[in-house]
Amino acid sequence: MFCPNCGIENNDSNAFCKKCGASLQETPADSSISDSITATAVQAPPAPPAVQAPQKKGGAGKFVAVIIILVVLAGFGVAGKWAYDNILHNPVKEFTAAIAAKDYGEALEIYDERIEDNEGYCKAAEAALITQLDSIEAAYTAGTTDYDSTIEQMNNIKKLGILNYSDVDTRISNISEIKYSKDRLANIQSLYDSGENLQVLQQAANVPENDACYLQIKSLKEQAAQAYKKAVMEQANSLQEKKEYEAGLNCINEALTVFPNDAELSTSYNSIVTEYKKSILTNIIELQNSNSYGTALELINKALTKFPNDSQLISLLDTVEAQKEQQEMVLKNEIDNQKNKKSNLFQLSPVDTDRYTGNEGDSFISKLGTRNGKRDVDGNTYEDGLEAWVARWNYKNEISWVWNAYSLDKQYSFLSGKVVIISDCYNTNNFKTLLQISGDNKVLQEYELTPDSLPIDISVNVSNIDRLVVSFKDIIAVSGGTSFGLVNMKLISNKPNGSFEQSVTKKQIPDDAVALNNHYYYLYNAKSWDVAKEFCESLGGHLATIQSQDENDFLFKYMQSKGYDSAYFGATDESNEGTWLWVTNEPMNYSNWHSGEPNSENSKEDYAMFYWKFNDGTWNDGDFGNSTVDGGNIYICEWE
Repeated sequence: MFCPNCGIENNDSNAFCKKCGASLQETPADSSISDSITATAVQAPPAPPAVQAPQKKGGAGKFVAVIIILVVLAGFGVAGKWAYDNILHNPVKEFTAAIAAKDYGEALEIYDERIEDNEGYCKAAEAALITQLDSIEAAYTAGTTDYDSTIEQMNNIKKLGILNYSDVDTRISNISEIKYSKDRLANIQSLYDSGENLQVLQQAANVPENDACYLQIKSLKEQAAQAYKKAVMEQANSLQEKKEYEAGLNCINEALTVFPNDAELSTSYNSIVTEYKKSILTNIIELQNSNSYGTALELINKALTKFPNDSQLISLLDTVEAQKEQQEMVLKNEIDNQKNKKSNLFQLSPVDTDRYTGNEGDSFISKLGTRNGKRDVDGNTYEDGLEAWVARWNYKNEISWVWNAYSLDKQYSFLSGKVVIISDCYNTNNFKTLLQISGDNKVLQEYELTPDSLPIDISVNVSNIDRLVVSFKDIIAVSGGTSFGLVNMKLISNKPNGSFEQSVTKKQIPDDAVALNNHYYYLYNAKSWDVAKEFCESLGGHLATIQSQDENDFLFKYMQSKGYDSAYFGATDESNEGTWLWVTNEPMNYSNWHSGEPNSENSKEDYAMFYWKFNDGTWNDGDFGNSTVDGGNIYICEWE
């Protein structure tokens, strides 16, 4: 069968021309035309009259006319069929309509059957697909379709296999980039709506100009920058008014990392620096006026770490150092003058004494080494001190005693030292003796001495005491005399007017104190927490303040190494029950309470302590008065 459109021969079974796609089937209209032509072609001319002979003239012309008529009629039939196939039923239009309706199966069928073999139709179909992809991409960019639907449509077009896969993949990639841009915009918008302006600036910092949402992000960035800078300036001004200069500088510095060349921020920074320096100088002058040169130097050195090239601070440093040096010279002279006063109990002569006379009267309190040497049972040797010899019969149990009285003339604030057992005596392991220290007929402190309790550190407040009595008296009767050593018995002196001068006794740190991070610690024994606090401060220190786990562990092990299992330190809630504070007014940033503590088991448990029940170094609250079971009276002094 020949194509009526292009004349190419096709198989009889083909419905369309394999080259031009024209229909090879006749429509009803075609059939009628064909029948008409056929009928016309086969109709015989009218028979001539029988009486007339056929005329030959003009016969050939009629035949030619008939042929022309037939050709014209056939042409009209072919043209009609072409118009039917290519105008009324155009396959590209049907293909495009199927794509628009997302009927990709129908579109593929049309393409395979009616378009694929026609080069012109193929190009038209490809153009239609590209137009459709443009439309899909534009709809997503405009926000009228979602991401998943857009990608699905593009993948369906890709699966038709008509367009180049890489071209479609490029478009899919573009859509993904647009989605990423939209998601970023949504995130930045959310941050901006939440007031997270700094994060907006960070998120929007590196968005390229070719980003699909660049203009929207740029607008948000500009708004966030204004809001952030305004908030920073307000905060910095508020901190400056509160004189929290370091916090204000930190606030501005953070903003300057975002806006490094911002003139307004730089001006604010310089303003805070000026006021900060002015405040430092004012504080230094006040310290100078109060002769607190050491504290002033600490403040200057701290300020120089922030402003190392400040000429005014450098000049002031030299001035204050000279003032401190002069102060130390005056202090040294004052200390030298104080040396004329007795600074150790053994240097005082007793004004009265008495002793038990049932054992031939040989008990005494006198200079160390008078009878039994200067070495204690632990092998330690002491140069100075007092020996308290409590004499007893060697073969008879009895109670012995001895006491000395000294005149202090109200010149001293504290008496401190250590009690040991002198080794070269008869009885070093079986006694119970009471050491009592009294002042002006009032018991100031007393200690129960046993072989297990010694050595023991003592500290006694002797402020305004005129007559001091030191006595030893057996609690139980035993045989064999015992020699006690009163060693390192220091008397802390008052000024002539009776007020204690801490500058004279500042940092009187015992030689055998332990150290951690330039802090020094020592264990003492006192009658009460108040006495312990006052005594530590009289030595230029304070009750220990524990600021870290390392310090806690160090002090707990130190206490154990000295043979104690409980000890108090400088935390109390005495002034406000439940609110624990350090004696130095430092913030309690660290604590190590045992589970269930503090529990105020009795109303006077107002003092923190290491407790014998807790072997992990955790804390208990105690009363410093033996109502807390076996709490004891040991405490820790600290010097910085």
